[in-house]
Amino acid sequence: MVQVWTLFLVIICIFSAGGQQVTSRLRPSISVELPMPTCVHVTPPLTPPVATSPHTTIGFPTPESDNLGVRIGEMMQDFIGRAFAATTDPNAPVEPANEPIKEPITVPEIHVEIKEADTTEPKVVTAPSKEPEPHKSTKPGPKPKQPDTKYKFNFASKECGAKVLGWNMGAVGTSSILSGSKDIYMMYECSNPDQFVEIELCDDTGIDHFSLANYEFFSSTFKDIVLMGSEHYPTRQWSLIGRYHANNTKELQRFSTIQPDGKVAWFKYLRLNILSHWGNEFYCPISQIKVHGVPVIEKLIQSSSKSS
Repeated sequence: MVQVWTLFLVIICIFSAGGQQVTSRLRPSISVELPMPTCVHVTPPLTPPVATSPHTTIGFPTPESDNLGVRIGEMMQDFIGRAFAATTDPNAPVEPANEPIKEPITVPEIHVEIKEADTTEPKVVTAPSKEPEPHKSTKPGPKPKQPDTKYKFNFASKECGAKVLGWNMGAVGTSSILSGSKDIYMMYECSNPDQFVEIELCDDTGIDHFSLANYEFFSSTFKDIVLMGSEHYPTRQWSLIGRYHANNTKELQRFSTIQPDGKVAWFKYLRLNILSHWGNEFYCPISQIKVHGVPVIEKLIQSSSKSS
């Protein structure tokens, strides 16, 4: 097919160069409009074209031809006639395209099973009925027990006017034990033979108990202590309230001052003696002291009620 079109272009170029009119020799019933091609130098094939029909031989013109233009016109007429017949004949054979033959597609069979609908009635599940709640009484219940605030007040507090009146030699920060703070403390050397502190309470107090603490680590804690009281100050005569044995702990420890016969000691001045310590550290501090009880007004009320 490429050789035929190459021959066609060569013929057109030669015909236009010779100045011959070929259209006058075409069949009058055929009118073909072709664009005027431009002459392109094409190298002719080495082998002559193959004849398309056993009755017609197509070849290149030779120099011995008497009428070159007439010969070319006849060749053009025959070529265009064949092309026109090929395009108008519906029964003309068509060359198959060089496409690969596809294998037939096999569709797998699909088996569908149809089950009959379940006609059984669904089971009805009923929720368990709730038991009736017991009748709630609208009567008010017993009132909660109020905390005992009888001995809540601290009579050895700096806020109510308590003071530190005396202490042993070498003690520093003595007023810190009345501040209520855990960060400051009274401190002295454990080797001091006479260790004590004297306190003035903010009022005459019927003492119920007192508390003592040492919060400082790497120090020795009081072990055996003695508490005494007096109604006057200064004095050399102190009344014994009690002797106590403390634990080796860094927490606030509570000691009761109630006498074995149930009597309450009434004092305004207290003296605390430290007899021994836990451990063998160099310093023996006291961080806090608290005194709880009832004020003197309670004593007056009790004495007036007895007299009446």
